[in-house]
Amino acid sequence: MSSRPRRLHRTARRVRPRPSSSACNSASLCQKPCGAVFRFVGLLVLFLTACSEPEQTQQPEALRIGVPNQATSALVHLALERGYFAKRGLQVDPVFFDSGKLALAEGLLAGRVDYALSAEIPFLWQLRHEDDLRVLASVYSSDNANRIVGRRDRGIATLSDLRGKVIGTQKDSAVHYFLYCVLRAQGYTEADVTTSFLAARDLPSALAEGRIDAFSAREPYVSEALDRLGDAAVVFSLPGAYLQSELLVGRLSELAGKPQVARRLLQALIDAEDDGRKHADEMVDIVARHLGADPRRIARVLDDGFNAVLLDQSLLPLMEAELQWMAGSVPGNGDEVTDILRYIATEPLQAVNPQRVLIVQ
Repeated sequence: MSSRPRRLHRTARRVRPRPSSSACNSASLCQKPCGAVFRFVGLLVLFLTACSEPEQTQQPEALRIGVPNQATSALVHLALERGYFAKRGLQVDPVFFDSGKLALAEGLLAGRVDYALSAEIPFLWQLRHEDDLRVLASVYSSDNANRIVGRRDRGIATLSDLRGKVIGTQKDSAVHYFLYCVLRAQGYTEADVTTSFLAARDLPSALAEGRIDAFSAREPYVSEALDRLGDAAVVFSLPGAYLQSELLVGRLSELAGKPQVARRLLQALIDAEDDGRKHADEMVDIVARHLGADPRRIARVLDDGFNAVLLDQSLLPLMEAELQWMAGSVPGNGDEVTDILRYIATEPLQAVNPQRVLIVQ
């Protein structure tokens, strides 16, 4: 039995108000969410769940999904464990990757999977070369999913100590963008640190071996670093610095050829959302077991996020701000994408539950 204190079940997991103008905000702009926001989100989730289509007997369809080994993929892990894909007529073959960036690049774009989960940053980078990628929904959003992990013996006691340090991260990813946001919140730029781009799985070992002073990442790599370093490591969060979403991404050709598969996939994830809302502790235990991570740390990630299958209007300004960062980091990057709405496929979710499509077209 887990020693983790049992938490009260909530109508919806905590989520802070979405930034209205920028995806990357100073920590000073963060404010505590008001009770009205909680009530609205709770009522919205209850209403959306009630509107989900009933389970149907269907001919099984084979489907390959690229799943990042991280807590932001909680709904997929829960759907696999509980059998929701099979109940919706899908024979799912999950392919696991160290990050959403790899699930997209080495999974979906390489033809190894039919759909993949990824944060917005890798999706936007790939749009420069892959015009047929489409977002079907976000399945998780949070402004507190990422962490900075540093070594105390390198003089890191606060985030302001990052200046002049060697910081590892996965290039062109959500955690890369998070690092930019953290530095910006301290009044620094990326020129004030030495960035070491590494594979996500190599970050904990690089920190433990002293090849870097700190890294920007999320679970399960935070837990792995703490297991290696113990009290010699220090972990920082910066709620409100970066609101990110985990996106369900597919190809336009797949959507056009098998629209029923996309609908069944969304229905299964909505089933998992409903289950996770009712049995929050069980979802934490399932995700922690799948990832081999500390359940207490997984609980914090999920508590600080919102596991819901939605297409929210806030995705548009979020990705527009990220495109500006991309263009600034490497001149010309992001210039090819001018109409974000074109790359969001609203039809499948509209068919399953139109109340979950909150994008104005």
